[in-house]
Amino acid sequence: MRGLMRYLPGILLLQILTVVLVLLVLRSGQEWLWISAGLLALLIALLFNFWFQSIAEHGCKDAIADLRQEFAVEREKLRLAAERTKTRVLQETHRQIVRETNRAHARANFKVGAMLVGVMAAGGLLLISQFVTLGLLTVATGGGALAGYLARVQQERRRGQRLAGPPPADGTLPAGRGTTRKRLPRGSAKGDRAGGRS
Repeated sequence: MRGLMRYLPGILLLQILTVVLVLLVLRSGQEWLWISAGLLALLIALLFNFWFQSIAEHGCKDAIADLRQEFAVEREKLRLAAERTKTRVLQETHRQIVRETNRAHARANFKVGAMLVGVMAAGGLLLISQFVTLGLLTVATGGGALAGYLARVQQERRRGQRLAGPPPADGTLPAGRGTTRKRLPRGSAKGDRAGGRS
């Protein structure tokens, strides 16, 4: 309907001019004026053709601009959704790494604890069975190992609390013990925004 309203004034004006031309020729009563009126009508038709073509081109440009705007909005929505998905995946990966690390530490703690209890029990058994020097040496070794292990557990607990915090904003994941932080694979977090630099 909007497109029709663009052309309606021109169509009405063209019809009015044609009717006026025909009435003028009929009123004059001269036959040779039909040729002049025909040429004038052809000239008017050409001018209206250019006018309608200009209207159509402007309509096409408006439609293209509207589509570009719509695509830009859609592209922005997709970019934001992808960013949210990347952040969610990064956070989930971080949580999973923390969970797996905690499980591995719990299993290792149980094994080391069982071994230390065994060493202490063997030291106690040696003390009871009159091997005092060997028993004291075993108990002292077990106690030293237990103290060192408890200090390590405390360090690991502090490190675990740091890991349990929010993931770093620079797009890296914490690395294992004794290594530096590692960069995430290409296409994650800030990797895409920074032009894929690694």
